[in-house]
Amino acid sequence: MLDLLHSKNSYTKCLQDADNSYSFSDINALALSFSEYLLPRVVALILTDNSVGSVLSYYSCLRFGCVPLLLPRETDPSIIFLYLELYKIQLILCPDQYSSLFSTYSLSFSSLGYSILIGEIRASIKVHSQLALLLTTSGSTGNPKLVKLSYSNLKANALAIIQYLNITHNSKHITTLPMSYTYGLSCINTHLLSGGSIVLNRFSVVERGFWESVYKFEPNTLSGVPYSYELLYRFPDHKLIDSAFNVFTQAGGKLSNKLTLHYAHLCNQSNKKFYVMYGQTEATARMSYLPPDKLISKIGSIGIPIPGGRFQIKPNNSDLSINSSDYVTGELVYYGDNVFMGYANCSSDLSSESLLHRQLDTGDIAYCDQDGYYFIAGRLNRFTKLFGKRISLNDLESHLRESNINCAIVSDDINIIIFIEESSCLSFDESVSIAKSIFLESINLNPRFSRFVEIDKIPRSSSGKIQYSSLPKL
Repeated sequence: MLDLLHSKNSYTKCLQDADNSYSFSDINALALSFSEYLLPRVVALILTDNSVGSVLSYYSCLRFGCVPLLLPRETDPSIIFLYLELYKIQLILCPDQYSSLFSTYSLSFSSLGYSILIGEIRASIKVHSQLALLLTTSGSTGNPKLVKLSYSNLKANALAIIQYLNITHNSKHITTLPMSYTYGLSCINTHLLSGGSIVLNRFSVVERGFWESVYKFEPNTLSGVPYSYELLYRFPDHKLIDSAFNVFTQAGGKLSNKLTLHYAHLCNQSNKKFYVMYGQTEATARMSYLPPDKLISKIGSIGIPIPGGRFQIKPNNSDLSINSSDYVTGELVYYGDNVFMGYANCSSDLSSESLLHRQLDTGDIAYCDQDGYYFIAGRLNRFTKLFGKRISLNDLESHLRESNINCAIVSDDINIIIFIEESSCLSFDESVSIAKSIFLESINLNPRFSRFVEIDKIPRSSSGKIQYSSLPKL
């Protein structure tokens, strides 16, 4: 992965924004100039956006031995400073306009709208020799835990994705997802590694700026989370049929069967391909994909393991297990070279590697059908995925309880459903109002993805644990 751009035609255009194009040769030369101000084997915080400066900052760190920690540039400053302190960060790469936030850091270099800031030299922090990248556990509610990814994790997953999506030097991707998010980042990695090109877009798929880039640069690959395709569904079908897009990919949560069938038929009519995929940050990005020709016959499936990976169903007695007379359900366990090095909660965790190398217990309840296709049937560890973010339902419950809202939270992977117990402290309307504010602050949750239900009594076991399976079915 350090040689990401070395073997490509140096004059091939690999990055384009609204105003400029950059060849592989340009990016390598710019990375070399960045490298003079980087410190090897230290953590560098990058506040990312979909810009050339952001991609260049990331690539420069990878190539010259820094360990980038990616956060979206709009991250709350209090959370940014929490990471700076916990991981004793000496280097910051950020958009120029953000550099004033870091008064104790000095400006050492600026190029393409990005600044490199350096802080005081701290006591030496030992970083594992194979540690390449740090990503947040997506959707975390201010939790400073990070996912540690190695150079081999990045390369193995990128090569597998390139293989099953058939990404080549002719592939042109347009960004619709944050590059701090593992799915968005994997799109960048795969297209650079394959010799393809990337159109850097900062607009939503419903905004004029996005479609101006589509018409101007004619990208042929579009990737999105379920919400992206919900937004695109509002447009007339000819917007996608008449575009240069010939490959669509979807991950980051479950797309409804209705929309999956819509896009399947749309692509069949226009000789385009639609891939449904499944992954986690802990697996670098992808663990499985559903081939386009199986989209209808295996509707709802996460597909088959990516090249080089495999699944195992581990039977369990969880309250979330789904009874099936045909298939054995249990926790989905994944094995592959893209499985992460473990978690970090502070700087002292950066030197270690997980003992469960290449094995990931996904926390999802699944089954495998007679043809080898896998289906998610529930969640073991109380997480959900919405608009590309994995969200801890337990964290959300804790936040609400701190505000005297007695609740139980579940999700159907389309909405977060909040059951609120009658309280003498707050009215139902007051509880809903407070909860919406907390959701907006902690996970930037659009209210349309939440449903609130008043309940007389939250069902609990004799030990006081909430019995989620006994909540009313809506």
